[in-house]
Amino acid sequence: MFLMSSRPESLAPGLRWLIRLRWVALGGQCLIFLLAALVLHIALPLGIVLGCLVLTAGSNVLAWLKGDHFPERATCAALLVLDTVTLSILLFVLGGPHNPFTAFYLLHITIAALMLPALWTWIGVALCGFCYALLFLSPYEIQSGTGVSCCGSFDYHLQGMLLAMVLVGMCIAFFVGQLKSALAQRERELEEARLQGLRNEKFAGLATLAAGVAHELATPPEYHRHRQFRP
Repeated sequence: MFLMSSRPESLAPGLRWLIRLRWVALGGQCLIFLLAALVLHIALPLGIVLGCLVLTAGSNVLAWLKGDHFPERATCAALLVLDTVTLSILLFVLGGPHNPFTAFYLLHITIAALMLPALWTWIGVALCGFCYALLFLSPYEIQSGTGVSCCGSFDYHLQGMLLAMVLVGMCIAFFVGQLKSALAQRERELEEARLQGLRNEKFAGLATLAAGVAHELATPPEYHRHRQFRP
């Protein structure tokens, strides 16, 4: 969080809040994996999981430090593509289509619809659909530490769907709310700048008028009579 607070507010509002949402999502993923490993005793491919988490964190740091050097939409699109790919890798090795956290594809599509042009949104839909289809090729199952498959329990799946729905809803509500707040603040700043510009124009007009009046008052009457009767 020190990195976020020490960085100048030079990033565009949408990119700034996308980066913050990714930090929240990264923290949520860490908690879910800890819960799965320590409480539910689910066997996790630690190398792949840690690799995806480190990739997400590293890309977020890079975007936070260098994001203002690139167009906002291009940076947001690149981050969303990366998130879709890492999510697909995690889902592929953790049960494939049986994993209820496939609902997070909808979060990526929602963010794309809010932040990117229509073409990029449809590209995001196609990418999420393609990645979801690839999950059906996954040979992996979610297994406990003792090697027992968890994919055969429909109760686990329904409970996972409930948790995924709550988490996706929270992320969407957080992101949309914060983005709307940032955009409203930007609109207020632009309106204040416009009003300040109008006030400056009025002051400049008054200053010009006052200078003209002062010049007329300071000019001797003989000068005006001389100009009036010049041939």
